[in-house]
Amino acid sequence: MSKVKSRLRQAVTSSTINRASLEDSFVQQSSEAPSYAPFDDPNDTPSYNDKENIDFKYLSKTEFSVLKALSEMVSGNRDGITNPVYLHEFSESLGSPVSTLKKIIQKLEKKKMIVRSEYKTGRGGWTCYKVPLPIRDKLETN
Repeated sequence: MSKVKSRLRQAVTSSTINRASLEDSFVQQSSEAPSYAPFDDPNDTPSYNDKENIDFKYLSKTEFSVLKALSEMVSGNRDGITNPVYLHEFSESLGSPVSTLKKIIQKLEKKKMIVRSEYKTGRGGWTCYKVPLPIRDKLETN
């Protein structure tokens, strides 16, 4: 039995609770180094200076299709920025719910695969996304 469980059992069975010892055990337990999922480590931000550093294996099928669709929207622009993207139209074209697309776009932003360049919030809102050139090049070769 762990130290925390034994102290909790002791606290429950005794009439007085030693809160300091319980808090110390929780602090000791939470001070362990956290484990990070891919791209979640704040000290390990991915660098996309060349195509070889880009790996799409951490993307789900839907994330990849969203990234590819955004990249195709950018293909005509030299600066790599899409025209305004309306989520309800984008969701209809991909066949995914708006809520799913919101989460996927947040994940792609967190992974630095896309960057939000301009946006309008509220009713009738839209967003322009920038897809970095190395990512667009890698998507064209896939």
